[in-house]
Amino acid sequence: MATKTSISVWLSARDSCRTTDEPDIVVTAVREFHEQHPEYLVEIKASDHCRMPGIVARAAEQRGPPHIAEFTSLRRGP
Repeated sequence: MATKTSISVWLSARDSCRTTDEPDIVVTAVREFHEQHPEYLVEIKASDHCRMPGIVARAAEQRGPPHIAEFTSLRRGP
């Protein structure tokens, strides 16, 4: 079997923000992506949303950032 191309995805941890018992949309999307594109391996890492910018910045300085990084804010309103 050929080597899979890895895609690193770093997401803000959402567990504390969940309001339903529905499956995480990210897990579902990754599973569907793997079914359609078996030549890729999506690797997800979740970190605290407050620390994510610093984590990605340090990775960029030291070893290389993820292919995709999510930055979220829980701030609501203007």
